[in-house]
Amino acid sequence: MLGVQVPPALLSPDISISIQLTEKATHVNRETKRMMQRQGQAGPDGAPQARRAQGSASQRRPAKKRASIRQFFREVREEMRQVSWPTRPELINYTSITLFVLIVMIGLIYGLNLVFGKFVVYLFQN
Repeated sequence: MLGVQVPPALLSPDISISIQLTEKATHVNRETKRMMQRQGQAGPDGAPQARRAQGSASQRRPAKKRASIRQFFREVREEMRQVSWPTRPELINYTSITLFVLIVMIGLIYGLNLVFGKFVVYLFQN
């Protein structure tokens, strides 16, 4: 079980049987059983099922034909029309907030760098 072997003399007969049974069984929790059932790896009772062999090339789905470049850009244009673009005031607001936060972070990093640099120079001069 956990990599520990108990000498047979220390085991009573009923304990050794239960250990043998638990070593053969696969214990999984409820969520794992449900996931395995959804994936078809476990039966309705939660017992693991044998995996199905992969089908031959004739049983597989045929490969989809790729779209042309023209079709690709047509679909891209249609998707871009569905995008909810910001209005001009929203764009200006978001840009100003971004620039403000950027300047604050640059100042913070510069200040910390300056303080730690002076501290290191002070440590090595003494």
